[in-house]
Amino acid sequence: MGETERNNKWFALARKEIRSAKISFKYGADNKVICFRCQRAIEKCFKGYLFYTTGELQEGHDLLSFCKKAMLVEPSFDELMEDLAFLDKYYLENKEGADVESLVVTKEDTLKCFEIVKKVVAKIENLINSTR
Repeated sequence: MGETERNNKWFALARKEIRSAKISFKYGADNKVICFRCQRAIEKCFKGYLFYTTGELQEGHDLLSFCKKAMLVEPSFDELMEDLAFLDKYYLENKEGADVESLVVTKEDTLKCFEIVKKVVAKIENLINSTR
């Protein structure tokens, strides 16, 4: 991520989540944990982007909600909705009625999460870089 967004704590936190996910994957950690980290990384990217563009700190964890807010700034975020819906199911904390233990996450699911992370980060970086 570029210099401007390095000043935003959310992007720094997102980079740490991505790094942790990659290290966890390398050493064979549970795929649920890796995908959870990917979800959290994108959550932080959106919080950073929305803070950067609106000056408002966002609450919550719902990627689709963040994306809809980002679409008010940049309508092309709508192209990410399907990917974000896939990634959002891996936010595992405080899921009411969710049977987290029975959630099966394959290596393919995990690789798809990494691809989504790459796509979303690239989009946000490009948007921020184009506003400078």
